[in-house]
Amino acid sequence: MLNLKLKQAETALVDGRLDEAYTLLNSGELREHRRGQTLIGRLSRALAQRSQEHLEADRLVQASNDCRKAETLGGNLPEVGQLRRQIKESLDRQQLSQHRREQILNQAREHLEKGRLSRGEALLAQVGTDEYRARELLRQAAVKRDDVNLAIRQIEKAIEQDHWAEAVAELLRAKQLQNSHDRIAQLSKDITDKLTRQVTEAFNVGRLDRSETLLGPLNRLAGQKLQVKELFQALGQCRKAYQLIESGQHRQAFSILQRTANLLPAAKWIKTTIDSCEKIAQGLETLQVGPLGLLDGLEPDESLSLDDKAHPSASKKAHAPRAADKAAGKTVLPKKFMIQVDGVGSFPVFSDNQVKVGPISCEQVCDLPLMAEPNLPWLTIERVEEDYFVRSDRDIVVNDKPTRNQLLNNGDRVALSQRCRFRFRRPNAASTTAIISLAGTRMARADVRDAILLDREIIIAPGPAGHIRCDLLPGKIVLFLRNGQLFCRGKVPLTAANNKINEKNALEMGKPITIGNLTMIITEF
Repeated sequence: MLNLKLKQAETALVDGRLDEAYTLLNSGELREHRRGQTLIGRLSRALAQRSQEHLEADRLVQASNDCRKAETLGGNLPEVGQLRRQIKESLDRQQLSQHRREQILNQAREHLEKGRLSRGEALLAQVGTDEYRARELLRQAAVKRDDVNLAIRQIEKAIEQDHWAEAVAELLRAKQLQNSHDRIAQLSKDITDKLTRQVTEAFNVGRLDRSETLLGPLNRLAGQKLQVKELFQALGQCRKAYQLIESGQHRQAFSILQRTANLLPAAKWIKTTIDSCEKIAQGLETLQVGPLGLLDGLEPDESLSLDDKAHPSASKKAHAPRAADKAAGKTVLPKKFMIQVDGVGSFPVFSDNQVKVGPISCEQVCDLPLMAEPNLPWLTIERVEEDYFVRSDRDIVVNDKPTRNQLLNNGDRVALSQRCRFRFRRPNAASTTAIISLAGTRMARADVRDAILLDREIIIAPGPAGHIRCDLLPGKIVLFLRNGQLFCRGKVPLTAANNKINEKNALEMGKPITIGNLTMIITEF
């Protein structure tokens, strides 16, 4: 039996079946036989020779296996030890080369994702097209280049047609695909320069509506530029000045417009408006310090009340200037303001019939800006008598159905996208004031979850029937508008600076108001 195995091992060795010979000669009984030892020597040298051939052909795994077998049979022979060192050095070089290849592929992928196509392609050229991942990344780079070229054509077409919002949206998308493209950089500069020039020209001729429309896309593209920031600041000051003029605060509007004139030195209409505000403010101040001003704060004589009753029309005329003076006081509310209730939250309030809602960085300046993607549509919620309608120039979703114009009912779900949603509510059937409850989105202020669309009154009460729900209150109070001022009524006592507030006292902005065990303050929004 032993001689048979020796004969089989010898035949396998002669025929070049080294692995079979290794299996036979590696057994204990053949290794101890003299003839087997001779065969082991021959097989060790043959395995070492084949290992060398594998090494030269860069087949390192096979070379390492044959070297190990030769070492197992023949021991630590000098030629086998040298071969083992050569294989280890080759394995180290291969591992280092593979590691370097992985680094290049990762760097190339990162460059492509960030729009640096040329850098990514230069790195992939070092790897070569034999690597599957390199070929796939090169294919992705080619697709992005095609998308960039298509976007450039669309941008140029939008510029020709003065569709600036579309041009900016395509430009920002193209920058994400390839931000180092020379043509994209030139288009970005051209659009920024043209929009800045057009906004400035619109300001200079008094077209503030056009300035507002153009500032939206300009802000998305170059909102960090100092000149753009100044234009936005000028528009904001013009809005604030208009609100002050509308509420009769001409002296404050005069001061704001003077600052605005420094930002828009070529706008001649600002100087005319400043002069008008100054004249009106001086006229009102002259009336207030004149003889009529001596009657301010005095109670009317009882003897005059009979005349008032006898001549009701004269009574109304006599009291009209006083009502106008009140309307020009500090308690006159702007169209937008904020009610903050400690422990409950902050509530932006809008008294206009129309409220514009949209992303904080969209092309339109929104009354209720949301933290959402800038390319989402914006919408307008309009109150018509006792009904509310939502309108948009792009598709939005109401109750999971796309629409652009729809009557809103209590509980309707409105979505600009899957991640930007809110609910329309009318919590009190007796009131036409409505609530926008933010669900899948939020404002920049984290404490704002509900916005109030004010019609006549705001109900602050425990339970779900209040526009502002305060479960800690023992009863409800009602805030209501009168002559541009906010008053309150209810069974819960209200105080400000330890003075009791009743239905005749207008609530003042910026002053803390105590409602039971809660504190409320009305501020600008």
